[in-house]
Amino acid sequence: MRFNAVAQHMWDVRVALDPAAAITDEQAAEIALAVKNVAHAMDERGTVGSYGKVYSELYRRYRIRSYKNLPRARYDEVLGWLSQWYDEGVGEEEGEQLARRMVVAEGAV
Repeated sequence: MRFNAVAQHMWDVRVALDPAAAITDEQAAEIALAVKNVAHAMDERGTVGSYGKVYSELYRRYRIRSYKNLPRARYDEVLGWLSQWYDEGVGEEEGEQLARRMVVAEGAV
C-alpha cells in the first residue's frame, strides 16, 4: 500500500512539472480574467460579441478547444498576448489588426 502512495505522488509531481500538461485551475482563472478585461474594453468601444471574438482568436491561435487545455509552457505567452491586445486599445478594427500583426510577427502560427 505504501508503494502505491509513493508511486502516485511521483506521478503527480511528474504531471505537475510537465510543460505539455494543461494549465492549473489558478492559471485558467487568470486567463479567463484577462479575456474578460480585453472583452470589456472591446465592449466599451462598441464591439459586438467581444467575448466570443477573444476566445475564438485564443483557440485559433493556440490550436486548443478550451483555454483550460492550454499547455503550461504557453501560459505566459497567452497572458502576454492578451495584455498586449488590451494595451493596444482593442477596438474591433484595432483588435483584428493587432491579431493579424501578431500572426505575421510570429511567423503565422
